[in-house]
Amino acid sequence: MRVDLSPTRSLLNEVKDMNPDCIAIATQGRGLSRVFLGSVADKLIRSSGRPVLVLRPPTN
Repeated sequence: MRVDLSPTRSLLNEVKDMNPDCIAIATQGRGLSRVFLGSVADKLIRSSGRPVLVLRPPTN
């Protein structure tokens, strides 16, 4: 994976190269603006053109 780009752009490039059927990503959703999804997960959902499964770690 190329990491010289933004995290979202790097992941979208990998999606383009690998052509997966779907994407699974974990999120922490920090901040009030990201109560439900993190910004990277949100951008992947909007831009990848593939189903995205978003997982949140348990809150213990």
